[in-house]
Amino acid sequence: MTKTLFRFVIFIFVLFVLDRTFFFGLDALYERSHLTDFLRRRPEIVFMGDSKFHFGIDPSLIEKNENLRCYNAAHEAGGLVFSRGLQAAILSRWTPKMFVLETMDLSSEKAAAAALAPFFKNKEVRDLLRRFEPSYWFRYHLLKSARFNARLLRILKAQWTSTDSNTGYKALHGYHPRKDTVPPNSINVTEATEFAAADLIDEFIEAAKSKGVRVVIVEMPLRNKRHSRSYNLFKTAALKHQVKWLDFSKEGEDFVALADRLFYDDEHLNHEGAAVFSDFFYQKLRLKENLR
Repeated sequence: MTKTLFRFVIFIFVLFVLDRTFFFGLDALYERSHLTDFLRRRPEIVFMGDSKFHFGIDPSLIEKNENLRCYNAAHEAGGLVFSRGLQAAILSRWTPKMFVLETMDLSSEKAAAAALAPFFKNKEVRDLLRRFEPSYWFRYHLLKSARFNARLLRILKAQWTSTDSNTGYKALHGYHPRKDTVPPNSINVTEATEFAAADLIDEFIEAAKSKGVRVVIVEMPLRNKRHSRSYNLFKTAALKHQVKWLDFSKEGEDFVALADRLFYDDEHLNHEGAAVFSDFFYQKLRLKENLR
């Protein structure tokens, strides 16, 4: 019995040492890789959203014309939890001039846990995951190296590769015929999820304002829908907090008619569409918001 207990204690100790060793090593590799270039670059305008922003907004036009550092920090499978968590990590390191926030549909936040894991040392990030992904919160406390599981290959690859873009924008090429689709991560919008989303939007805006950072909320154009499912939540928040609201939906005051060939699919702009829309977006933003 005593030997068994001793072996168990030794096993736990070895596991603890290995976990911490891997954690500190991966953390150091992550921090020095191009995956964190934008954190070191400290952009003055940060774009936050999901794949519609990630593939649809190229900030290089603003950088070129306004001489401002910009970064598209939208995540392909992002959501409100990811955006709020990344905002907390950013504000703990520097204070941008502006956050541009996309109206994201209510969706599963599984991607948020993995994407925010490297920032788990930030208290606000830990609190977010405890509220929305408690199983991940427990796992990242128990095994620190688990925070890098989902990004292990990307971290290792990033040691020998460089990023294709300094502005975070990623291009989609091609065109897919009109088709009604439902995002694979979508969930039924209930009263509870709407309350949670509304609270997160409020938190995002209030956190920015507390640091003197301006917020602009943007509804992206869609090929065959009037607007996104979370449209009313974000519009209400923009009016409530008196932040700028750019509405490119089919019924919005900023609407711009884009040809079908400029869309990759029903919800995403292709590279040509992103170039056209980014120019139009920049002109509208410059008219409605002082970029200095």
